[in-house]
This record gives sequence, C-alpha cells and structure tokens, in this order.
Amino acid sequence: MAINFLNSIDLNQNQLQNAVIQNVGSTPSGGTYVLGQAAYNTSSKDLIIYDGSTWEQVGGSFTLRADGPSGANTFVVSPGSTVDLTGGTNMSVARGSGANSNVFTINTTATPDQTIELTGAVTGSGTGTFTTTLQAVVDATKFVASALTKSAEDFVENATDTQIPTTKSVYNYVNLALTGTLVFKGGFNANTGIVTSGPNAPDNLYGDVAITAGDYYIVTVPGNFFSDSNLPLTVGDQVIADNTVASGSVAKTDFTIVQADRDLATLTTVGIGNVNASATSGIDVSYSSGTASLVIDVDEVTASTDTPKKILGTDQNDNTKTFTEAEFFQHRFLKLVLTDTDITGGISRQYDSGTGITDFEIDFSNFMGGVSAEDLSVEIVRNSGDRDTVYAELKRVGDIMNVYFSGAEVTNSAMLLMLTNVD
Repeated sequence: MAINFLNSIDLNQNQLQNAVIQNVGSTPSGGTYVLGQAAYNTSSKDLIIYDGSTWEQVGGSFTLRADGPSGANTFVVSPGSTVDLTGGTNMSVARGSGANSNVFTINTTATPDQTIELTGAVTGSGTGTFTTTLQAVVDATKFVASALTKSAEDFVENATDTQIPTTKSVYNYVNLALTGTLVFKGGFNANTGIVTSGPNAPDNLYGDVAITAGDYYIVTVPGNFFSDSNLPLTVGDQVIADNTVASGSVAKTDFTIVQADRDLATLTTVGIGNVNASATSGIDVSYSSGTASLVIDVDEVTASTDTPKKILGTDQNDNTKTFTEAEFFQHRFLKLVLTDTDITGGISRQYDSGTGITDFEIDFSNFMGGVSAEDLSVEIVRNSGDRDTVYAELKRVGDIMNVYFSGAEVTNSAMLLMLTNVD
C-alpha cells in the first residue's frame, strides 16, 4: 500500500532519484485529476500529463529552429509529421532496412571521434524524403564505460555532470536523503535475542544475525542485552549497530543503546513519575532533574484546639521523629523546687548566718538537656499560699545559676523556679 501524503513534499532543491512515474494500462478516465498530474501509459509507452481538462502526451511535438537560438524562424513538428534528413559536409544519413527501417544512422566521413560543430541554418534539399518516428532510446553501449555510474557504486561520490546514474543508485540516494544512514530491521526480544519482526526474524540477534552499520532494532520484550545485567533494556529501547559484523561474531560492544526514557523513576534514575507540584495537605512538592523535594507547609495544615498527642520534630541526632507534648517541651520549660533541706542532683544550698544570705547554686548541665544557664528566663513563685511572685538576686555563668535569698526566707516556705529556655 502506498504511503498517503496529505501535503506537498519540498526536497529543497535536492535531486529526486530512482523515482518511477505511476504506471497505467490506459489513459485514466472517470476520476478526479489535478493540473500537472503525471502518469506513464504502459500500453502506448507514453508519458502523459493532465492539463486541467484532458491528458496530453509529453514530447508529442518538438520545434525546429532554422536560424539559431535567438531567431524566430521556427517550425513545430507534431506527431505524424514528416521530417527530411539529408547529409552534408562530412556527414551522411543512412536508413535501415526491414525491421530497422525506422532507424536512421548519421555517419561522418571525417576522422573518427572528431568533434563536429554545426553552425548556421540547417537546410534540406534534393531528393530523399523520409518519414521517421523519433524514439527516446539511449543505447548505453555507445557511452564510455567509465562515464557511467553503476548501481553498486556510490552515487553521491560519483555524481558529476558527465555521468548518468542507474535507477538503483538514484533509489539508494533518495533513501539516504529521506531516512539517513539508519535502517530499521525490526523488533527483538531483549531477554533471548530473538528477532520478532523484519527480514531477520526469527533469527537470534545475539549470534545468528549479521549486522551492518546503521541497522537498528527496537525492544519488544524487555530483558538484559546479551544477558548482561548491567545493560537492562525495556520496551521501546533501541540498539543501533556501530559496525558491520558477520553473523556469529556480533558482540554487545558493536551497538549503541538508545533508552526510550519510559522507565519508572528510582532514587538515581529519572523516569516516569508524578510531577504534580501542587500542595496537598500541607506538603509542597518540587522537582529537579527527576528528584522530588517535599516541604511541610504548616500554614496549609488544618488548625486544632485539641491537646497534642504526638508532635513531629528532630532529635539531637537530626533524626525526624514524633514526640509527646512532655517530651517535646522537656528542654524548653522546667519547674525546680528549692527547699530549706540539703539538695543533691545538681542543686546545692548554703546559708551564711553572717550575711543572712541563702545561696542556691544550680548546675544546669543536669537539667533541660544541658542548657546554658545564660539562656534561661526565670520567674520565682512562693510554693504555698497565694503563690505570689517573689524576687531574688540571680547570677548566671555558663551552666551555673546562683539564686540568692535574703535571710532564711526559704525556711518558711519552699520556692518554685519557673524556667524557660529562650535560646
């Protein structure tokens, strides 16, 4: 079946080679034809062109000019007209006989292969009038063999104005111009190497098939190329032959692999995946080179008035984990009770009867995850009665905080230190 083109083809001034005009057994009729449409009548052996209303024979007439290219003395020879062929200086015309009676040979009496230049008007006179039918026949034996481009030769390299291409060389050139050097050979099973379509089916690409540079195959069944797990192929991948190699000697290194890029994405491979970057439930998604980045946008998360059960955060080792509310805030807030009894575990108490000052020294390397005392905000509350706020002198140096009370105030009621880490 012919390929159906729905628009004109522009070869950009490249030659149309190895082309064949449509063959018809008789002049077409009863159809729809367009101006300039061409066909070759195989019965009458005529090239015919549609002129918009009827089919006309190409080359059905020609013009003879008697006074050179610039003159106006012309004569149109129509089909069936009579043309007299006469001899002249160093030239004679001979007509064949019998089956060759329509063949006329022009002979020269000059030196063989001498160049004959015809100038001035060409006239005919005397007796010897012949009726002739001109035939568009080229006898290739009359040409020097070296001037011909054979089918097996490279038409592109040998194309000159003095050479006549064969139909095969023109055909090869047109194929090269339209498709390039790649030649599709069919599909194959990458797991077994069996060719599944094309001229080499059902041979094995991995051993039975000879390849030519430019041959390419498409994977129809996935598998490892030449059983190499480092060369996995999926459906749609292509392998292109880089070298011309005989059957039985073909290796994986004789091919270039072209990935179809239709694989699913992995951590290291860009592939098919969801690339919708819109925000969903507080998660913003962005992509770069096939890698997704997820960002939690708290402004898009639904607010709640309930007490938190779990809170998402990062521990001291930068691991993302969930924490209870108490765990989450254990290094942010703390209540410490200061009493008149001796305290251990990071808190010591001293009373100076001479000055009447009670000094509580707190080593915060033992509390709130080792927070610096210099980063703590402190409120002191009496731990009894109305729980009123009281004030004491505070001194912070590194991990150590000293709380000074005047007199033996703490002997009457314990004090609460409300601590907030403001770092």
